[in-house]
Amino acid sequence: MLALVLRLPLIALLAGAPAHTPADTTPRVLVVGRVIDDGVSPIEGAWVQLTSRASGRILSVRTNARGEYSFGLVDDDGCLDLLVRRIGYRPARFTLGRRPGEDRLVGNAQLQSLTLTAVS
Repeated sequence: MLALVLRLPLIALLAGAPAHTPADTTPRVLVVGRVIDDGVSPIEGAWVQLTSRASGRILSVRTNARGEYSFGLVDDDGCLDLLVRRIGYRPARFTLGRRPGEDRLVGNAQLQSLTLTAVS
């Protein structure tokens, strides 16, 4: 009997039951985007940092060869700040906010290349 009781939560999990408890009411959202340069070419290896204003939680990912990134499902407790950086480019900062009913946010960024001038 004890073995059956212990297996029920595992069976529920394998059957696709939600992994969160009913008390977990924080909305979750998928955050995706693309990073391009000022010539509209994708930027590979750019760091994209997402910060939740309410919780202060910080997540980071790098862009792929197509300049794309994805954070999967993240807690959406208000505004999400994004910082996009890559050596040789000016950083981009912006905020994403979710409208009611949205479960996917798109944060595209265009980075401006830096011009270095030699001083003699």
